[in-house]
Amino acid sequence: MALPSASPLSSLAMRFPAQTTRGASIAGRLFGAGLALLVAFTESYDPAQVFALVIALLVVATFLPFRGLAAEVTMLFGTGLVFFAGTVLTHLEYGLAMLAMGAFGGAAGLALVHRSGRGVLLPAAAFAAAVFVTGAIQAAIVFRFE
Repeated sequence: MALPSASPLSSLAMRFPAQTTRGASIAGRLFGAGLALLVAFTESYDPAQVFALVIALLVVATFLPFRGLAAEVTMLFGTGLVFFAGTVLTHLEYGLAMLAMGAFGGAAGLALVHRSGRGVLLPAAAFAAAVFVTGAIQAAIVFRFE
C-alpha cells in the first residue's frame, strides 16, 4: 500500500533549510521596515509619512525576542504588516517593493512554521489579522489629518 504524497506546498516548504527560511523572513521584515522609512522620509504627503513611520515602528517591534508560538505569530504578523501596508502604498514604487517583501517574508515564515511541525493556522491568522491593524492605523491617520 502506497503512502499518500505530501502536498506540493509542503514539499516546497521542506526543501529549504530552516536557517534559510528564518533568514528570508527576517529579511522580508527588515527590508519592509526600511522601505517604509524611505516612504516616511521621501513622501511629501503628511498622512503617508505618518502611516509609513508607524508601520515601520510596529514591524521593528516584531523583532522582540519571543520563543515558540509567540515568536511565530509575531513574525507572521510583522510580515503581514509589511504586506498590507504595501497594498496601501502601491501607488508608490516603495509600496510595491513593500508588498513584495511582505509576500516573500510571509511565505518564508509559513515555511519555517511548517518545518517546525506546529500548525500554521494561528501564525497564518496573525498574518491576515495585520490587515485590520493596517486599516485601523490608516483610518486613524486619515481622520486626524483630513
